[in-house]
Amino acid sequence: MRGAAADGTTIRGVSWQAAGAGLGASGGGAAGDLFTAVEGNVRELVASPWWQGASPQDRAAHIAARMLWGAGEWWLFGAWGRWYRCGLDGSWHPCPPPADPAGRAAAQPAPRGAGTPPVPPQLYPTGPDLAAGRMASTGFLGPLPDTAVVARISQALTTALAVNPAQFAQQDPMFQAGTPSTVAAAWGALLWCAGSPVALTEHPLIESFTYYLTTPAERLHWMMPPDFSTLAGYYFSRLGAGDGAGAAHLARVMYEVASGLQGDARFRPGADALAAVTGMSLRYVQQDLATARYGPAAILQEWRRRCPPEFATPMVRDTAPGEYLRLALYDLQQIVAGLSGPAAPAAPGAAAGRGHDRVRHAGLAVLAADLQAAPGVLPALQRWLDPDSARVLQAVLGDPAHPLRTLWPRDGRLPEALRSQDAGLLAELLATTYSIGLTWCRLAQVAPPATGFVVPQAVAAELTSPAIYSPPSTDELSAWDIISAARAHLAAERTGAPVPDEPVAPVPPAPPEPPPAVAPAPPPSAPEPPPGPQADPAAGHGPVGFGQQGFEQQGSGPEGEAGAPPRIAPPPPPPLPDEPRRQDRPAWPGQPGRPDAQGAHGFAQGAPVPPAAAGVPPAPPTAPVWPGADDVPAPPPPPPPPPASAAPVREGPVREGPGTWPGDASATQFDPGPAHTQLDRGGPSSWPGAPAVSSDLPSNLPPPPAPVSEPPPPAPAAPDPQTGPQVVQAYGIRFLCGADDIERVVTEVRRRGKWAARLRGQEVSSASVPALLLIGGPSSGQRRLARMVGRALAEVEVSSGQVRTVHAEDLRDAGPEGLRAALDEHAGHALLLDGLDELILDTSQGRAYAAALYRARLEGVSDTALLATCAPERVGELSAASPELLTDLRAVRLPDLGEARVREGLLGLLAEERRLRLAADAWEVVRRELPGLRGRGRLTGARLIEAYLDRAATRQLGRAEATQAIGSAGTLTLSGADFAGVAAELSGP
Repeated sequence: MRGAAADGTTIRGVSWQAAGAGLGASGGGAAGDLFTAVEGNVRELVASPWWQGASPQDRAAHIAARMLWGAGEWWLFGAWGRWYRCGLDGSWHPCPPPADPAGRAAAQPAPRGAGTPPVPPQLYPTGPDLAAGRMASTGFLGPLPDTAVVARISQALTTALAVNPAQFAQQDPMFQAGTPSTVAAAWGALLWCAGSPVALTEHPLIESFTYYLTTPAERLHWMMPPDFSTLAGYYFSRLGAGDGAGAAHLARVMYEVASGLQGDARFRPGADALAAVTGMSLRYVQQDLATARYGPAAILQEWRRRCPPEFATPMVRDTAPGEYLRLALYDLQQIVAGLSGPAAPAAPGAAAGRGHDRVRHAGLAVLAADLQAAPGVLPALQRWLDPDSARVLQAVLGDPAHPLRTLWPRDGRLPEALRSQDAGLLAELLATTYSIGLTWCRLAQVAPPATGFVVPQAVAAELTSPAIYSPPSTDELSAWDIISAARAHLAAERTGAPVPDEPVAPVPPAPPEPPPAVAPAPPPSAPEPPPGPQADPAAGHGPVGFGQQGFEQQGSGPEGEAGAPPRIAPPPPPPLPDEPRRQDRPAWPGQPGRPDAQGAHGFAQGAPVPPAAAGVPPAPPTAPVWPGADDVPAPPPPPPPPPASAAPVREGPVREGPGTWPGDASATQFDPGPAHTQLDRGGPSSWPGAPAVSSDLPSNLPPPPAPVSEPPPPAPAAPDPQTGPQVVQAYGIRFLCGADDIERVVTEVRRRGKWAARLRGQEVSSASVPALLLIGGPSSGQRRLARMVGRALAEVEVSSGQVRTVHAEDLRDAGPEGLRAALDEHAGHALLLDGLDELILDTSQGRAYAAALYRARLEGVSDTALLATCAPERVGELSAASPELLTDLRAVRLPDLGEARVREGLLGLLAEERRLRLAADAWEVVRRELPGLRGRGRLTGARLIEAYLDRAATRQLGRAEATQAIGSAGTLTLSGADFAGVAAELSGP
């Protein structure tokens, strides 16, 4: 073994110290650079097959044997791919290694013996954690995402909207009334994957959701990611109600959002984790239904277990906020060192030649710049810092003349030491400082400072300065410019064309403060936590940069001309002592105080905007819009059916109440709970010598580009309880609607078909032709609706328009293997599969049939428009047997022809198609006898109503004078005598 160690490093040997600078077979660096050699050697060791089968004791021994020592401190490369430093106090903390060659050359292999400090188990790497990058993702920062990523998110939003809003009802004031919780889950998944959701300019991913949010798009710049428990709560809300299909649909929506974001490296860390969790949850819906009996905490625990180790980095933010703060501070120190370089000032008393101390102190100084407005949080942070870092942080905050204060922003601008032309490095600085700010607020259980986070705002101003930000070229329009121009054109057309007899909602006046940033509130099933401490209403303005546009409306000066890039202004000064108290403003989003609060619990709020800038109210939720499709012209209104009663839609009350900081601060695996402090009251800084914020806004800030706003469409009229079922007409076919709006369904199908046509040639499940699940009794309009769907798909050239029918009995002979062949046989046509519930529930191979159909549509590309039928009483059983299959089928509830008013509506529809008119006495007989009409055998549903009408018309045609009247008048009038006794004849004895 000793001889082997002299030639190179061995896996099982621990005598690698004798190798000196030649550590590792492939991880060595420059001569004498043990840090590079040890890091490469540890990565090689962890990636070896030996590591997978080694015991924890052997792993710890080999990692500890690669410890370095020098100048009274020890170094260890361990968990999360970070270096850890231990001083003479014996505590280990993340710390970047020395960057200067002299400091790195001073280290040497740590000697064995009792003097070596013990290493906590959590510092040893597990393997996949060594691939962890930055703790904070840049998300919306940087260039616009690819068109394919935006298209995938639009498709996921379409999936979220293809539900019954009553089934996924919510009362989150951050969303328009009637928006289903599936949209809230998609929005929460987007923000969670973004990591640090900060958008400095208009972003297409955010604009996809603005129609369903109550906060205008121009104010969605500083947002807050939801907790992972919030995303799991949406899933649990349907599990707790026993709705497995609804839970699977919510999981699929979040899966589509996460898988779509995997195409962008800025979202990939969070997207990989969420896609893995939700994708596995789609296969374990039945098990989760049983687990839901133990409450939402059990579901959250299962979701965390389903996250693979290699994607666990974003989970640290929720499970261990204290450790997340330490790791993110490690990243901040590296970023500041990359920006300032050797120009970073040294703290008084720092040892000469200790470059890594200067790097660490510079990062702490940047952190102190944000802490100056909230000094009460320092005790909660000291427990996560090493003693030297805690002393430096306290000194920077307490000494107005401290040399490290040169790294603080002045007048909303970064110091020269932190300025750079590298937009990517500045974006990492913004994302890291913003994420650290939200984390220490969570640890201390306080709201963000009243003046906001100083460093992220200064970085945002630097990123939007003319030196870095380049406005889009006017020579060539991008895809998003074309979309914005089209929206503006459509808005102008709607504005210019008056709509008679339509009530116009008044534009609300500009609020005194902007609404909080949009992010989903916890689902209704989660209990309300006790309200947090409230701040003094007169302490100052709302937190700057939280859910606020952040651009000042400046129009004067030579640089304030159109076309100049937007700049983010510094925060406004605190109010004067004699400013009147504003009792209508809550101290934190979600707290009582504003009668028309639009904020959700725990989401950030922005700086005030000028009162003259009145925003256009956002549009209410509309029907699902399939990407890239045109609007379908509205069909002519059908004649009113016979009067009947209709149940109005129940609107739930808007939930109002106190809000709290999201998440559980004690949810960390390393400590039972953080120290709690009082809420900072805002106002002037409590630290002596803190730089005062100038009350004069910079005059050289150019105005932001004018946002393209679209006026909201008129609200749909409430259903009249005196009218009968709705009748729609499309492609020359009239249909009597049930619980679902068939016109909306056909529009969705047509747009989804057009979307599938654009994706042809790509092996993705989104390129499959749409599929419907027709829920209704026998002969309740399945074939008529199939013809409408076939013609809608033929219009966008993805189907021939022909409808072919196959019964479940015809597929049983071929078995599950023949189901895929049956779909391929009818490719290019609409296939009506009669009796899907019988095929899956009444056969011994039902699960195999469901799996084969699911794979045919989602694991490949299907060109067959599938319309499967299911009895209403068996939908729950079918959902429990195959929830993943039902998430792919758009459920359509057909009319219940057992109801008297529906029978009357269908009778009137059939009479108009046959050019028949019912006299007043005929309607009296129909309303008296039609409820007692009973079917026999296959004569049921619509066939029974059709036979009832044809029998009455045959009676009338038996008279010669009536027969002659058809040719002259064009219609045949039926009397009460023609219907008398027909119901008894058809019902039989």
